[in-house]
Amino acid sequence: MSVTPFFDVGYAYLWIRPPADNYTWQIFNYTGVNAQFNYFVGDWDISGNIYTGREDDSENKLLSQFFGSNPIREIWKDIVGGVINFNKDWLDIRLTYMTYINERYRTVDGVVERVTWGGADTRRGKFAGISVNMDFGDWLLLSELNRLDLAGSNFDTYMVSAGYRIQSYTPYISYAHFDSENEKHNTTSLGVRWDFHSNAAFKLQLDDVKDKGLPGWEVAGDSKSLTFGVDLVF
Repeated sequence: MSVTPFFDVGYAYLWIRPPADNYTWQIFNYTGVNAQFNYFVGDWDISGNIYTGREDDSENKLLSQFFGSNPIREIWKDIVGGVINFNKDWLDIRLTYMTYINERYRTVDGVVERVTWGGADTRRGKFAGISVNMDFGDWLLLSELNRLDLAGSNFDTYMVSAGYRIQSYTPYISYAHFDSENEKHNTTSLGVRWDFHSNAAFKLQLDDVKDKGLPGWEVAGDSKSLTFGVDLVF
């Protein structure tokens, strides 16, 4: 998927958390095989990987909360995908594509029911994304654009972030957007990262969330939050 390859390592990225409008998906991990490659073409460092597998999440936290707290079992099977990175000096470009088959079950009043979509008990998902990141002098620019085609329904997300290093401090601004037929929301963030140690960073971030989903499809409504934390690596 198009999430950053170090999604679970908070120290590795600028924000206090990855922008939820762009990175909140049901499944982040899988059980399977992954083949990686790396080589040089002129001044370009080209790397990537291809993978296949499946994931069976017996109680998916995101979907269980979204659908009235009823336990949801989410299955992605026949996952096949690939990622390719192009890196040269201060420029990094990343392309990704993945396809999978989705199954879903929900538990209502102790009874397990299989979810269907238009009479079908499975649906195919196709995920494609591109990210362009620049680290030039003291400036940082991060951007990503994704589309998930899920049985003909499109889910579009994008994110753009900019930061400027001032010695050990990096103030930044970020905007992330999610858009589907019914669910729509965006988040504007202002924050600062302070690298007070070679293996530790303090982060402070203000988020302003606008929820424009149709009735019954709102995620959490409009909200503002102020978050701080410390990320460590060993």
